[in-house]
Amino acid sequence: MAVGAPVRRLAMAVVVARRAGLHAAATRFAASAPLDPPYAALRGRVLAIEEAVLSACTPAASYGAALDALDAAYAGAGAPGGWSGHYQGGPIGFAQREFEIAPGCAASRWYAEPVRVGHAVAWNPSLPGGAKSEDTYLVSADGACERVTTSPGWPTEPGDTMRPPRPAVLEVGT
Repeated sequence: MAVGAPVRRLAMAVVVARRAGLHAAATRFAASAPLDPPYAALRGRVLAIEEAVLSACTPAASYGAALDALDAAYAGAGAPGGWSGHYQGGPIGFAQREFEIAPGCAASRWYAEPVRVGHAVAWNPSLPGGAKSEDTYLVSADGACERVTTSPGWPTEPGDTMRPPRPAVLEVGT
């Protein structure tokens, strides 16, 4: 769409919004037909990467540990170093990104910065082929991250004990 080409099968919308001085980020997809199995599998790999980094965002863990989990998750998804394709997100709040670091940047003062209760995080892993995931979560005392970028009426995928269902790909015109 940015170059004037019509959307044929799958569209991705990425938004960072600010309200009352605080930022939140979310990505949503819409498709004109059910997802084909290869893309659905690719999306599943991205969701597993996001799950790994969110699971590492527990109170008193460091942002470096979360990035190490992100790096390991990319490797586990068959894409070692895949995080280097673009900035992967992280803490969000009074700025679109409170600070920027990447896996392996242990010399950065942010690498040892602890994740704290109430911190907002928005990780955005992706893999070549168009799969990406991003929502904004608040870190809670019990280590579960609560998604704040909910989309009432949007279809969801199954959740687990740590997180409620996630936004799924919206099928339109089917």
